[in-house]
Amino acid sequence: PLDCGEIKINNPDEEGVGEIYVRGKNVMKGYYNEPEATAAAFDGDWFKTGDFGRIDEDGFLFIVGRIKNLIILSNGKNVAPEELETKLLENVEEINEVVVYAENDKIAAEIYPNEEDEKTKNIIKSKILELNRNMPSFKQIAITKFRNTEFPKTTTKKIKILFILSVLTSNQNILNTPRRLLHMMTKIFTNRFFLLILQNCYKLLQNLNNLIKSSLN
Repeated sequence: PLDCGEIKINNPDEEGVGEIYVRGKNVMKGYYNEPEATAAAFDGDWFKTGDFGRIDEDGFLFIVGRIKNLIILSNGKNVAPEELETKLLENVEEINEVVVYAENDKIAAEIYPNEEDEKTKNIIKSKILELNRNMPSFKQIAITKFRNTEFPKTTTKKIKILFILSVLTSNQNILNTPRRLLHMMTKIFTNRFFLLILQNCYKLLQNLNNLIKSSLN
């Protein structure tokens, strides 16, 4: 615990994971001259961090992922791709890079292995099966794909997640996930200002999808 503030997990699931809320003298009072943005960022006097996490029995906070990156399955379960990516990188040394995403309502992992031979790929698949045995069924990796090149990255060496997800899902109706996300967010944000932002983001995703498809043809 911190002397300058408090932390709590809002609406935790059966695993104790929920959005991380904070409050205290070290937390901002709001956005300057932006009352609507301030109202959206707070729940009473609690600041909504936008991070998903849990607090263990010893009081340690573990950040699982970002809410904006959550995979929302049709059964209502939420999966943080960062959590699975970290688990794979920590437990499967043959994986160099990985991106976890949803494909046809299943968890998929696209992997750039350390070696491209079939033996390495089979080892990775075997280790993923072992990891699946210790995870809830909705988090289990059902689809494994391999690539022979590194993922595209930003200037700060971070994987370009949005671009990659657009390419990976170009053959399975990319707009299903953004549309589901937009529908969910519409229920959460009744404020017209935020709905306008979400709708504009959705249009940008549509344009990006069309641009990628045209470049692949």
